[in-house]
Amino acid sequence: MIMIIYKKLAVFLFVFLPFISMAKSMDKYSDSYSKCVSDIKNHPIATDCISAELLKQEYMINEIVLKNKDITSPENGEVIDLKSFVDSQKKYVNDKCSLWRKTGGQNGILLENQCVLDETISIKNFLNNFISSIEG
Repeated sequence: MIMIIYKKLAVFLFVFLPFISMAKSMDKYSDSYSKCVSDIKNHPIATDCISAELLKQEYMINEIVLKNKDITSPENGEVIDLKSFVDSQKKYVNDKCSLWRKTGGQNGILLENQCVLDETISIKNFLNNFISSIEG
């Protein structure tokens, strides 16, 4: 019985606390995500927080793509297909992050979902930086 409690405590300390501290220290996540992750101290369902944040980040990416659907390359004047780029990157992210599932159990699922979220944020940041460089 005590071993089960220690095992659950160890899982919480090694899996959930890094997410809590990461969410507080990084400004790439939304305020609602940071609050959600800090609230899981009493009810650890981090995948709900990750799923909600992933939807927000994907919405922001779609807004960027829509807003810049006619952006052209200063090099040759051709329209840059940001949607195709994002689609290919999402496939890469899903393939890359699915490796975490092989670690097994709930930890594997949580780590896979966190990987997808972080990589999605990276795509959003890349798009913003790319567009800024095009616009000068």
